[in-house]
Amino acid sequence: MDLKKQVMAVLRESLHQHGWLPLPVKDQVLIGVADWRVSCTEVQHNAHSGAHIIGASLAVESPGWGLVLHEMATGVGATVKEAIAEAVRAWQHGQFEVLRDAFGTPEAVPATHIVVRDAAGGQAATWAVYESDLQVVGPGESLIGPIRAQPLVARLGAPLADQLDPTAPAIHWIKLYGGGVPRAGVHADAWFDNRDWPPGAAMLRGLRWPSDDHYHAVRQFLILRPVAGEAAPPESLHVERYAPPTAAMAQAVAALEAQPDLEDDAWAAALIAQGMASRLAYKLITFLPLVAARELVTSLDVIPASQFAVANSAGEWVELPLEGDPVYRAVRWWLAGSLANRTVSPDIYKELAVRSVEIAVINHALHNKVDIKGARMAAVRVEGLTTEDFETGCS
Repeated sequence: MDLKKQVMAVLRESLHQHGWLPLPVKDQVLIGVADWRVSCTEVQHNAHSGAHIIGASLAVESPGWGLVLHEMATGVGATVKEAIAEAVRAWQHGQFEVLRDAFGTPEAVPATHIVVRDAAGGQAATWAVYESDLQVVGPGESLIGPIRAQPLVARLGAPLADQLDPTAPAIHWIKLYGGGVPRAGVHADAWFDNRDWPPGAAMLRGLRWPSDDHYHAVRQFLILRPVAGEAAPPESLHVERYAPPTAAMAQAVAALEAQPDLEDDAWAAALIAQGMASRLAYKLITFLPLVAARELVTSLDVIPASQFAVANSAGEWVELPLEGDPVYRAVRWWLAGSLANRTVSPDIYKELAVRSVEIAVINHALHNKVDIKGARMAAVRVEGLTTEDFETGCS
């Protein structure tokens, strides 16, 4: 029996032993929670120091909800069979448990609720937060205590608010994993909706890891489901969202797609005429091209700018970090996802990139036969706005 079939056989048996009735359907297994099913797409097997290490890539999907959750379940054992059993156990006590709580009948009581309010428009939405049990490896209570006092979801703050759009509430899922020997360094891995999520990883690295030579790890899955028509409980987490609505970024791209020859001021004017706030319009016409050009800039061995410049009330140019601005962060996340799922065409993506001021600077340098290898781009100037337009929500 090949390794994928072994993983699926152990998974079916484990679910059955825990009181569920998994049903095989072609290459998938219905896990007994609504229409959720799991398949094993790949298995990696390594042997090290007499131990077997299994990494099983699992795709967990619900046709009814239109969701697919990807996971790498890892197990270590003295034999391949033991390693597979450990990988399945890790999945079952992580991702499976939170799926059962969020989508089972009846639904479990959420761990908490999070209320996100759009700072610009005032719209608010509530998400129920379902958490798997906190999986912690390592001696003592050094990690568990602080996390119980302040759960991981509560530590995510503004970066999580960036991802939750109250104007279009949707289901989201988060994977959090951090581990290592703290004195040698901690590896952190965070996913938001199947995509690498650096702010989550940064939060994990910032935990109070013990200063010893033991291996420590923490792992948790979360599912966030929108709650409609009921008041949020008093103990809910409340956060402000300063990132633009997803629809605003799509609106800006659509305006350019309809009229690719628009100059920047005309592009901004078109968005303002459609009802977009002037402040947001000018940020989008700057940040969309800048983000789209990042890959091209780095491929030319040029270091992109990490700062942008904006004038203060006295007319002096002040530099601010790009990653500190919620609109920039939102554009970076949205544009990468839109290119991957092709809701933004490669042609319009290229059109955005060539509008970047960084590409204009590089073209000018190349035309004048300037060696650009290793050059660092200066802060990009944002026209039409002042520092006052960047004070709220920046970090």
